[in-house]
Amino acid sequence: MNEALNEAVAALRPEMTAALQRLVRKKSVEGPELPGKPFGADVDACFTEALTLCRELGFETTDLDRYIGWCEIGSGDEMVAVLGHLDVVPEGEGWHHPPYGAEIVDGRLFGRGAIDDKGPVVASLFALKAIRDLNIPLRRRVRLLFGLNEETNDRDVFYYRDHPLCIRVYSFCRQSLCTGKYICCLARLHKDQLHRNHSHLCPPDGDSSLGQSTRQNCGSDILYIYISSCRKLLCVTYSCKQVDNRSSLLSY
Repeated sequence: MNEALNEAVAALRPEMTAALQRLVRKKSVEGPELPGKPFGADVDACFTEALTLCRELGFETTDLDRYIGWCEIGSGDEMVAVLGHLDVVPEGEGWHHPPYGAEIVDGRLFGRGAIDDKGPVVASLFALKAIRDLNIPLRRRVRLLFGLNEETNDRDVFYYRDHPLCIRVYSFCRQSLCTGKYICCLARLHKDQLHRNHSHLCPPDGDSSLGQSTRQNCGSDILYIYISSCRKLLCVTYSCKQVDNRSSLLSY
């Protein structure tokens, strides 16, 4: 099964690249709030493009009042959630390639958000497609969340957390899926969730297959989970960045 899955993912590479170019070409820096567009026109346009892409791939989508959205596969009451985000920080200066051109040079795609976090979002989306197309049985639903306000105030996940459609997912799910032993279920974890004594869901200390796992308070109401030496989930890798001068996991 792993070999078939790897072959399926490899075959999707050209589509994945084209999808990533579509999202990178949508400048998605937060702007002034507008009616029906809480994070501004640019972020909203990128969100629309992401949902369109999902539907083109045959996924049903949910738009939660333009604060956050998702697609998912599987069924049942239990869920594995993969949290990504489409918003980016301003591009700044010093680019050798247009920050929103998504140009490919020497096999590398250049653009704001290509790594943080549109690339991981696209990789996750096509991982779900490969699993679905191969009819791989799942014991839980897998929901890919498209966050829209990670770079500033996390209002997207707060809105999701407080909404009736939110199914609570805590920290890690010790459930083998495809090539990864552990799956990061929710990278942006609200502090009060940890206080409800869900630490037993985290990987055990010293588990060599995962690496060191630590929790870190980044000076807000969001608790980030920092993972080092993580395994890959399909073609999806863990990525870190600086938040308030401290390393924190942003995606999966």
